[in-house]
Amino acid sequence: MHSQASKTTYAATVLLASMLLAAAHPVRGQPYNLGPSPIIGGVPVSCNGAITLVAPINDIGMALPGQIILNPILFRYPAFVQLFVYYHECAHQHVGRNEPMADCWAIRLGRDQGWLPPAFANVIGQAFINSPGDWTHAPGPWRVTMMANCYNTP
Repeated sequence: MHSQASKTTYAATVLLASMLLAAAHPVRGQPYNLGPSPIIGGVPVSCNGAITLVAPINDIGMALPGQIILNPILFRYPAFVQLFVYYHECAHQHVGRNEPMADCWAIRLGRDQGWLPPAFANVIGQAFINSPGDWTHAPGPWRVTMMANCYNTP
């Protein structure tokens, strides 16, 4: 259970992130375009020419054909989480709307590129363990098992 102090800190962080985004873009709600070669988690990344936008969306990230959209809140997380989310959304440019395949693609890429060692992969998995899932994402325990299997197989 979260304390009132942590809820207040979270609310302040969300407000600050929203204010920074608004300051960067005078028109409210307008996405900030990072272009096709953004720096995510301190690392230059790219995704087959897909442009990356930062916008206040109802998820941490989403993908549309030729676009990756990231919620500004993502940038308060550690670099490996930012990279996982970016590459999960990038994976949709390659595997379509298949969420398990996007998870697996991002997990293996992180493992192969070295930015997702086993301990970090476990942290990402545990972030999903209590998720009930939704119409596109499997329930947490199944998703975590699948991610671990992907990490541990070529």
